[in-house]
Amino acid sequence: MRIGIIGTGNVGATLGKRWAAAGHEVMFGAREPRSAKVMSLVGAAGAKTRAGSVAEAARFGEVVVLASRSRCSGSRSPSTGASGRTSRSG
Repeated sequence: MRIGIIGTGNVGATLGKRWAAAGHEVMFGAREPRSAKVMSLVGAAGAKTRAGSVAEAARFGEVVVLASRSRCSGSRSPSTGASGRTSRSG
């Protein structure tokens, strides 16, 4: 399965690494996808991972996970291009 993860903090990184280890393709969406932090995460997560913009990760995933702080989520979500494909639980 192709999984887009918006966010590269503790939650997004942990989920992405585990899903990649289970055989899924993962794209981490970040504001700065070529930063040293994100490139290090991609290297640690394995060959089935890559990084891109938030919008790229939203388009990439059959499933899209929003793993960012809730105070930021509302203001950023319209730019993902994922309208109609998201669900919020909790």
